[in-house]
Amino acid sequence: MGSKPKTRFVVEFDGALRELLSVRELPDRSLVVLSRFEQWAVDLESGEETLRESERYSVHMSPQSTGTTLKRTVTLADGRAITSVYFVKDSKNSLLSHLYTKACPILSNRYDLRIREKDALVKIGAFSRGDFTTFIFTVLVGDATRTFPNLRDHSLVTFAFGHFEIAIYSSYLNLPATDNSVTITGATAPKRVNGIATGVRTSDGKPSIDPTDLPSLVLDSQQLCAANLVVRMVEMLPADLGKLLLDVPLWFYPDTTALAQGRLHRGI
Repeated sequence: MGSKPKTRFVVEFDGALRELLSVRELPDRSLVVLSRFEQWAVDLESGEETLRESERYSVHMSPQSTGTTLKRTVTLADGRAITSVYFVKDSKNSLLSHLYTKACPILSNRYDLRIREKDALVKIGAFSRGDFTTFIFTVLVGDATRTFPNLRDHSLVTFAFGHFEIAIYSSYLNLPATDNSVTITGATAPKRVNGIATGVRTSDGKPSIDPTDLPSLVLDSQQLCAANLVVRMVEMLPADLGKLLLDVPLWFYPDTTALAQGRLHRGI
């Protein structure tokens, strides 16, 4: 039996399509989201540098409750499987939640597009090395009838599945990409390593996002990604250059044309 078709979300980078994530819908209408990733990554909580083999998210209705479970699983080369769960209470009929936000690195051949005949392609951006930008995107999940608003300084792409809808808000940061990326996600339960909890559960879940809070959630998560990215860049630079970088204000733009115009207007 062949692989089930996927919806592949791509950007055009230096004239070639690069895949950032793909989504596969299962027979029970759950979603599996496969995120392209860098082999080496630094855990934001522990500071540990790890070699990764896979990164995936799942979105499914919880059969024994009225909620929705969002789960992230990162498999490491040393055999560890690190999972985090975000449970959205009372969301089977009305769901709006953040899945993850990512500041992309320079898109190497690890992001090359490998498409099958029945796969769907959804383009969410276009840029080149000459744009000197970092592409940042936020993935949200809602119920299939959800309407996502346009946000200032961001582009929006949506795709509806049987029970869920995926929305991606993207922007272009006024700093060039490096070999590093940053991913921000949430959890309502302690992280598990090979099924063993690393802490004590302190929450039974959280409600869906209030739609009026959506603009600030997207902006806050992208600002947090950008700030962590700057910290990593500063650590790699000589002290005097790092100090100059810390003084650069961070701006987000909906496309590369607005990015170029913004640089001219702000003199940055």
